[in-house]
Amino acid sequence: MSLFSEFLIKNPEDAWKKAGKPKVDLVAEGRKKLIANIQEAAKQFKAGETAPKRGLYKIKGDLAQVTLKAGRRIIQVEGNDRSVVPVAKLADFFALLIKATEASTFDHNFGEGSDALVAIATGKPMRKKPVLTEEAKAARSAKMKEAWAKRKAAKAA
Repeated sequence: MSLFSEFLIKNPEDAWKKAGKPKVDLVAEGRKKLIANIQEAAKQFKAGETAPKRGLYKIKGDLAQVTLKAGRRIIQVEGNDRSVVPVAKLADFFALLIKATEASTFDHNFGEGSDALVAIATGKPMRKKPVLTEEAKAARSAKMKEAWAKRKAAKAA
């Protein structure tokens, strides 16, 4: 028995081929990104922005409408998609959201099959397929038939 035998794998080539990417705790990653989003929104609020682009909140008068998101998925707070909070309490609300996220309150949003989970795993948000009208479908179909006919004619020639 050699000095290194307890550390070395017996079939290194096979083991290397079968080795996959390191496992990522998607729930922990989702929680981390959600906290980062909330902290960014808190920073934007402190800077005086009323409706930041891609922000989590909008201010109208003395009220703020907060929409908590992970990827493209809206995370419900107390069963509501949007929370309305007095502007005077918005900073405290963001702090409470961070505490709730750290306490795993929103972890069910990062479970199997959720859009947020896919966005976290791939780094890309889920894309929604465009909805086509019947006219657009018919035009697309006609265009495809025309292209197919041209290819068929070119092959025959």
